[in-house]
Amino acid sequence: IVWIPGTIYLIIQQNYPYAIILLAWGLFLSNVDNLIRPMINKKVGDLHPLVSLWGVFIGIPIFGFLGIFIGPLILSVTLLLFKLHKEEFYKK
Repeated sequence: IVWIPGTIYLIIQQNYPYAIILLAWGLFLSNVDNLIRPMINKKVGDLHPLVSLWGVFIGIPIFGFLGIFIGPLILSVTLLLFKLHKEEFYKK
């Protein structure tokens, strides 16, 4: 939604080097955000990608821009606390 119109605008302005740089940078960032981040979340934090997405949607209205980072963190800590509570008090 951002990278393609920006690249088209730069091409219309005949600023070809910046158009190529913007398109390459946008493709790189999109791949990092859409492919690598969920893999890291699952591998390192055992965090499902939907939990991360819900955390962003919850965090942005509450914390603003910082909600992108704080929302998933708070949601994952809350889920961890529920898991620990269940394991500690509901042992069979």
